[in-house]
Amino acid sequence: YNDVSVLENRHASHAFMRMLGKGNFAECADDDDGQDNDVNPLCNVSPETFQKVRGMIVDAVLHTDMSKHFQHVNAMKGLVMTEGAGNLSSESIWQTLEYMLHLADISNPAKGDPMFKLWTDRCLGEFFAQGDKESELDLPISPNCDRNVTKRAESQIGFIRYVILPAYEALALAIPMIGEVILPVITANLDFWEKDAARVRKRGSGQPQPATRQITAGLEETPETTNARRVSFDDMPRCDESSLQPLETGRSMNGT
Repeated sequence: YNDVSVLENRHASHAFMRMLGKGNFAECADDDDGQDNDVNPLCNVSPETFQKVRGMIVDAVLHTDMSKHFQHVNAMKGLVMTEGAGNLSSESIWQTLEYMLHLADISNPAKGDPMFKLWTDRCLGEFFAQGDKESELDLPISPNCDRNVTKRAESQIGFIRYVILPAYEALALAIPMIGEVILPVITANLDFWEKDAARVRKRGSGQPQPATRQITAGLEETPETTNARRVSFDDMPRCDESSLQPLETGRSMNGT
């Protein structure tokens, strides 16, 4: 992919390759062409609709590339300043949804307690595994991926201050409820990590937390935290489809 959004391009490409096999996207038939209807929800749509949906999906996935994060934040601010929060065009609404997908992708610090702690350790564990592999291959170790250097609390403080908080503040310009419900959670989590970093400094320990630690400092294993890790889609509340309405051009995004 010419070193451009490699991870995101690979995911989008593989998804459609898996859906289509060698077959015609407009046909639904399990045969020798490699197409699997169980993973192709678009097999009944017209070619024109397929191309439109595919373009939107690919564009949305590419919006999750962190190298374009600050560009997306500035675009979100400009969009609201230009059109106003309550009068977004249909195109701007779609851009806002893409932005929300990107924020969902990095939403660990926006989750409540204990989930933000659990996901911090899961992410750092993944980062450190990458750093170990990079070290094994004599490659430069990526930021926050060196288990011998990265400090758990401090990595979160910088991430929240300079990446997460400004990004969600930009979204709150378009959807005020974000400011009422989500921003307080983020600031509370930031306060937790700042206090945790202060405790580490006070103890005189500058060593990073081990990547294998899954239950974070100050978080005991309880039935609640155990159940939190066992949540599945079957436990999620179902949407009443009869209440869904088409999204009209210019419709305000301030509602639920």
